[in-house]
Amino acid sequence: MKLTVLGAGCWGTTLVWLLSDNFENICLWGRENDLSDELKINKHCLKPFDIQLDKKVEVTSDLKSAIENADIILSVIATSGTRDVCEQLKQAGIKNSQILVNASKGLELPSLKTMAGVIKEVLPEQKLAILSGPTLAKEVLNGCPTAACVASEDIEIALKGDENSSKIEYEQKYTLREPEGNPINLQESWGYVMQSRLEEYDNSIPLTDVCFFSAEINCYGELTSIPARSRINTGKARCHLVIACDSKSLTHFILTPGSKERNNLLKAIVKAGVPYDGVQIDFELVPSRDRRNFI
Repeated sequence: MKLTVLGAGCWGTTLVWLLSDNFENICLWGRENDLSDELKINKHCLKPFDIQLDKKVEVTSDLKSAIENADIILSVIATSGTRDVCEQLKQAGIKNSQILVNASKGLELPSLKTMAGVIKEVLPEQKLAILSGPTLAKEVLNGCPTAACVASEDIEIALKGDENSSKIEYEQKYTLREPEGNPINLQESWGYVMQSRLEEYDNSIPLTDVCFFSAEINCYGELTSIPARSRINTGKARCHLVIACDSKSLTHFILTPGSKERNNLLKAIVKAGVPYDGVQIDFELVPSRDRRNFI
């Protein structure tokens, strides 16, 4: 079987790395300006994570050759670019028999269509499935336990390649339904922008608040990789610095009252937050016994 992954960003490259052993042929497609020589020649990606792909992986910017003879096409394109890539797929000759799996999240603006809705509008006869987490690229690359699910209106499409599917009874639970009703005016609308994907941000999107992701915390309670406020133009939207910690043990120490790490962190947050309109604390691994300290 052949798998083609569309989108050479962090998650797309991670999925290629993860799924290489499951397919005889695997191809990674990206726009030419998104493909570094290191990735094309050595199958190696350095940013935002160090990823070494199998030598059998084909890396190309030629969409027609990328999807040729592909059994499954996995789309990991940014939400804002999904419609355009679907139009390109149509021009490149995608076949209705090929399974298109969408792994992109979010709603298209200003239509507010889901990615499934966008794909069905451009490629109405395409076999379609949706891949969803919760999953984080860094955890997948580190071999941490994770979970994902595949949804489709056709159970055979959802189970494609699953050798154990015949042992399990499945029941269709949901059907695709596009949003209905009249638009509403939101007092606040928040969005996240990653440093490594800053080029995908469009400040014409009607957001009131933009969270710039992210500064990280080292073992001394110091902030590293602090995004410069000057790098992002949010227009009229407020901009908030996101501070993340992805270690349970480190989270414990920086939450301990009176600890040197906590005191260092508080000072660092105050200093780093000066050019921003606010600071958002993104701690996803708070130990249960530290919940009072976190609050």
